[in-house]
Amino acid sequence: STGVVGGTGIRQRKAETVASTTTMTMDYSMQQQEEEEEKVHQQIQQRKQQRQTQQRLNEAQQAETMLGELGQLFGKMSSLISQQGEVLEKIEDDVEAAHSDIIAGQEELTNLYSLKKGNRPLIIKTFLILNFLIIFMRAYKR
Repeated sequence: STGVVGGTGIRQRKAETVASTTTMTMDYSMQQQEEEEEKVHQQIQQRKQQRQTQQRLNEAQQAETMLGELGQLFGKMSSLISQQGEVLEKIEDDVEAAHSDIIAGQEELTNLYSLKKGNRPLIIKTFLILNFLIIFMRAYKR
């Protein structure tokens, strides 16, 4: 009966050893699977961060390009404004010159009018004297 009990104990120990080994193998396999899942999860997170970083970099480059274009536009506008300032100064000078020419022309017209108006009585007197002489000469010849 001790041999049977001893045999049962060996079988039980052997079964426990097999069960323990199987459990250890399953635990090790699950641990490996969890580690692999963790690695995959970390890789996914790294790729996600890389994409976000790349996207931010692209956005920063676009912003830099736009700022460069804005700088060029402001430079062109500054150039145009200074050119327009020069044109306005030329126009102002031309207007002032035209104004002084108009004033000079008005003065000349006023002088001419006063001369013409002043000569009118003289012309009338000369015309009357000539008519009187012509009439007197005709009457004297008769």
